[in-house]
Amino acid sequence: MTRSTSAANESRDVTLVEETRKESSEGSREFRLEAPTDVNGGQVSDGPSESHDHSGAIVRVSRDGQSGYLWPVALFLVLGVVGVGAFLLWQPGSGANADDQETAGDSRLAVSVSPLEPHATYQRRIAYTGTVRARRSASLGFELGGRVSEVLVDEGSEVVGDQVLARLDRKKLDASRAEIAAALAGAQAQLAEAQAGPRQQTIAVAEQRVAELEADVELAQLTFNRVSQLRRTDASSQRELEQATFTLQAALARLESARMNLDELEEGTRQEQIAAAQATVDRFAAQLAELDLQVEDCEIKAPFAGVVTRRWLDEGTIVSPGARVVELAETSELEVWLGVPVELTDQLSIGAKVELDIAHQTYVAVVTTQLAELDPETRTRTVIFRLDQAANSALPTPPLAELARLEMEITEEASGFWVPLQAMSRGPRGLWTVLVAEPSTGDEYRVARINVEVLHAQTDRAYVRGPLNSGMRLIDQGAHRVVPGQVVRVLADTP
Repeated sequence: MTRSTSAANESRDVTLVEETRKESSEGSREFRLEAPTDVNGGQVSDGPSESHDHSGAIVRVSRDGQSGYLWPVALFLVLGVVGVGAFLLWQPGSGANADDQETAGDSRLAVSVSPLEPHATYQRRIAYTGTVRARRSASLGFELGGRVSEVLVDEGSEVVGDQVLARLDRKKLDASRAEIAAALAGAQAQLAEAQAGPRQQTIAVAEQRVAELEADVELAQLTFNRVSQLRRTDASSQRELEQATFTLQAALARLESARMNLDELEEGTRQEQIAAAQATVDRFAAQLAELDLQVEDCEIKAPFAGVVTRRWLDEGTIVSPGARVVELAETSELEVWLGVPVELTDQLSIGAKVELDIAHQTYVAVVTTQLAELDPETRTRTVIFRLDQAANSALPTPPLAELARLEMEITEEASGFWVPLQAMSRGPRGLWTVLVAEPSTGDEYRVARINVEVLHAQTDRAYVRGPLNSGMRLIDQGAHRVVPGQVVRVLADTP
């Protein structure tokens, strides 16, 4: 086959591959020129003397077939894209533009480095969580059993000290109290009578009775004397003498009894009777006092000012003694109970002021005490903080059981280096990697990758340990633009 035939075939083999495009307002379409291929997939070339552009450039062909004027535009676009990519690729780190201009023509990539400084310890902050509690809280109920007649508060009600919260039905107690009060009044009257003694009229009556009996005795004595004389002369019978004798004896006995009664009246009431009357009065008074206490126990009063946190019963419920009715918590003075490791409690001395984070607000609290017994589950010591009312006057009162956080700074003894997070990337087996610039020859440096272990991380840096040395130049910016073994030049060390 002759050369002219080959050229003709090549011309026929040039294909136009149409790409789907949106037609412009002029109705133009885009085509890509592809070089002819041989049966083995290779490009066909006529020799080194001919120059064919088989790069697959896109040209715009209008419907009238005129497209030659678009070749310069396409070439300009390709060169522009290449130029922008080269600019982005060679863009150095912060503060490197002036250095690149000074070292124009240097193909080495400039990197920002900072010297590594070793440390023997590092500080980390740990947050411990506790809860807000009331300094005092009480579960209130009736000491007596009975029917609940009134519950005067609801959950969330604010109460003051000695305010009545609930009542029992006390009709039976009121009736019993009235009965005991009447009995007490009677006993008190008897005691007063005993203490006052007999009336003067009673004593006068007794005196008259004595005088009357004395007259009877005198009459009986005269009768006995007369009968005795007559009996000696047998002028009277023995029966008459005996009757006169017994009549005289009876009169004397009655007179003696009347005199003793008069003496008793004149002496007044016996002390034993007064004591017995007093004991009766005391017994009824004690019963009345007990009933008064039971009447008081029919009411539940707030032992301190606070907020009702729970209402357990409603009106009409029959309760047994000691059953819970309401729960009350003091809100005027709040505390925070927080568990802290034993080795850190020395930092929380009694009276020390700390800041607690409660509901995204910072509250000032004072350490009041440390419990001697450790928590059996967490093995921490409970520290009790009292919220400072004066310092927190502008803040809202935190709700009970709200979480409170205490941040404490701990010094850990471990050799390592502080490394910015942007200079780190993930490594194998849970490790991390950093890139350092190691001196090579002259002012050249070679990038090396070092695996490190993270001991502590903060928002912008991490404390790591590994095969690092003091003074190593850490690539702190743009580590993603270099690879291990790459020759670079370093900018001035960043302090």
